[in-house]
Amino acid sequence: MNAQARLLPVLLLGLGCLGAAVMAGLALGSVQVPPAELWGAVTGGPGADPLHVTVVQGLRFPRVLMAALSGAVLAVSGLCFQCILRNPLAEPYILGISGGAAVGSILGILLGWAALGSTLGAFAGSMVVLFLVLHVRWGRRAGENLLLSGVMINA
Repeated sequence: MNAQARLLPVLLLGLGCLGAAVMAGLALGSVQVPPAELWGAVTGGPGADPLHVTVVQGLRFPRVLMAALSGAVLAVSGLCFQCILRNPLAEPYILGISGGAAVGSILGILLGWAALGSTLGAFAGSMVVLFLVLHVRWGRRAGENLLLSGVMINA
């Protein structure tokens, strides 16, 4: 069996789980939206309960959409780390990038910046650590040395 034939059932299962999670995220909460009324609440169609439309469109749909997009971006970033380093254990935590983001965010909070400043501080901190890790391993083989320099900087 070739790789594409093996990938299709896994992809369909993943999409099914994503769909179920989105439906649960939209329907469940302090205001229960019955599954029969969920599509009407999402589209705001005629006959939909105004409370359900407000809750689903104003609160839950943006949150569920951002959660799905964030998960997709994190999955792709992890895949990029693993492909670049040719190591299935490579992740932002091992390389110290997550720690740099946490330090940058804390600095943003301590400086009294708003939420956007904290986010920008986290991004700046992660980039500083990434460039530091790349500088430490400069001129050496990419795989193991980059991973080891990331572990060293993280420690």
